[in-house]
Amino acid sequence: MTGHATLTEVFRAENSVVEYASSSSPNDESGTPNPQRQSLAQGIVSELGYLALAIMQAGRTIRRKIATLEMYLNIYLGHRKSLMKTPRTLNADEANIITTWEIPFKNTVANRTSTEHKDAVTLLHIFAFIHFEHIPEEILQRSWTAIERSRSGNEPYCGILQPTNDDETQARLRRALRVLFEHSIIDYEPHNFSCSLHPIVYAWARDRLGETEQRWWLSRTMSILAQCISPNLEASGRKLRRLLLPHMGSCIRALELQHPSFPDDIERAAVIEKFAWIYAENGLWSIARTLQTKVMNFRVKNLGKRHSATILAQRSLAYTCWNLFEIRPAIVIQLEVLRSLWWTRPSIKYWTAWPPWKPDHVDYCTTLSDLNSTLWLAGKRKESRYVGERAVDRLIRQLGPDDPKTLTAMFNLARTHLHLGNHEKSHKLLVWVLNRRKRLFGFVHPDTLMARNELGILLCARKRNLLLAERLVSNVLESRKKILGEEHAYILWSVNDLSKVLCERGRPGRAVRILEEIIPVVVRTLGEDHVGMSMTRSNLARAYALSGHLEEAEGVLWRLLEVLPLDHPDWIHNMFGYVRVRVRQGKLSAAEKDCVETLDKISKTKILAHDDPRTIAFAEELLKIYRTQKRFQDIDALKKSVPGLNEENLIGAKFDIYTIRTGP
Repeated sequence: MTGHATLTEVFRAENSVVEYASSSSPNDESGTPNPQRQSLAQGIVSELGYLALAIMQAGRTIRRKIATLEMYLNIYLGHRKSLMKTPRTLNADEANIITTWEIPFKNTVANRTSTEHKDAVTLLHIFAFIHFEHIPEEILQRSWTAIERSRSGNEPYCGILQPTNDDETQARLRRALRVLFEHSIIDYEPHNFSCSLHPIVYAWARDRLGETEQRWWLSRTMSILAQCISPNLEASGRKLRRLLLPHMGSCIRALELQHPSFPDDIERAAVIEKFAWIYAENGLWSIARTLQTKVMNFRVKNLGKRHSATILAQRSLAYTCWNLFEIRPAIVIQLEVLRSLWWTRPSIKYWTAWPPWKPDHVDYCTTLSDLNSTLWLAGKRKESRYVGERAVDRLIRQLGPDDPKTLTAMFNLARTHLHLGNHEKSHKLLVWVLNRRKRLFGFVHPDTLMARNELGILLCARKRNLLLAERLVSNVLESRKKILGEEHAYILWSVNDLSKVLCERGRPGRAVRILEEIIPVVVRTLGEDHVGMSMTRSNLARAYALSGHLEEAEGVLWRLLEVLPLDHPDWIHNMFGYVRVRVRQGKLSAAEKDCVETLDKISKTKILAHDDPRTIAFAEELLKIYRTQKRFQDIDALKKSVPGLNEENLIGAKFDIYTIRTGP
């Protein structure tokens, strides 16, 4: 469309200059073409460099009588001369095309004083900074108040006024869109409630603004998008927020060019923070982390560590680090927040409460709950339980057992109990949380889905009612696909959980299929090095082993152990699976060597206690090898080195060899 056109293509182009000129003159009754007008048209076509896009726009301009055929070339050359004086470097084709849009815009849109034309100018300035494709009307309708602010005070730009009702809002907006559409500045699709711009027109709309104007309109545009983002991120607005992603990205790229060290003021930091929430909500955590880090650093410097806005930014960043499995940064940030909240208590009564060195105000306790979740993710289960129990107890006292913040703390504690083997406690908490969340939020709210999924995993761990466990986890997977999209990271977690249930139900073949199908998605969206990939491959190895593909299982686990650091919480679980696979292969010497080295590592590094179920599980595998080979002296020595080992009550059959789950 932007390339050079042949004369034949030009003649056939709808509303083109040549087609217009080739038609009979109104005063020529003979019906023969007017040679003079045709010559003028040929001159315009030649001057436009035979660019189809420019030719058609010129034809539309002449047909609408914005400029006559006789005057068009002079007007065009004047505008083109002015355009070439701008700082931006343009090649000849770009200058030709852009000039054909500048003529109708200046002569008709920008110079008229009617409301719809003023509104059209405002919209074009906004469109210059959001993405040029699929611009939903709803963004503009939701942010009408922000657009109105562009006219307030002493600001020099006109814009859309505050309408009196929703019907007027829609009518006013569509009149402005119609003006832009009639001048071929936008493509408007009323049935899809969206519009778009040609990339060249999009670049022209921004470049025609001066540097000061660009800064001003970018700021207004970002504020308009931020108006669409509620601080509570209600589930009902998720679809609209997802539509904002490309438009936020366009604004961020423009901001990086204007202010590489953004944010530069408090208001801009608040807007960037909202953008980061949406990136995080849609699983784009790396982008969210970058933006949240900038906001946090700005607020620490300008507002101080203990300011409520700073603490909000820190908590959001910690949760993003959690989703990225960046455990150490998440814990460091959460501990910093706890220190700040220790000193900033809501009132004097929280200082006089006993003991004063253990604050129990709501913000402190919700941060304890955040830390509980991160310690669980890190495999620090006992520490996680201690922190989680304290958070739940205090929040029940302060808010009651039905408050959403209390329910979140209960959920985090339930997950910790599950991985400590406290199934009854976990079940009691999960049922309470699930029932309350269904009543408060609905059946398919993300928080409700999280509780339903965890209950399914609990049933799987207890090896009870596996049919119900599969139904719960499968339903959550399908609901998440509809709500979040096929490639959101939480889909990965659901697929991994479903594979565990399928393995417990004796269907490892299907587990292998769904895990193999998800791996290309993980590579594309998260990358080979993300923890989600190691989790997926670990579960795939288990499914391979249970389906009799021992060599494939051994290969997957060996590659995992090669890349995982020794202090990684998944390393122990994968090594245990590796040992079991090698035992089943009859490679007893190799399995014995792995067990001895792992137990020696545990003893030296103290990463696990001697009575930890994971330590005992390795000792039991070694015990089985010694029994097979009738090495009774080695059995006695093993019992002394691992006091928790009990030949009469082996726990190996009950030990959870799954990797620590790294998602909801």
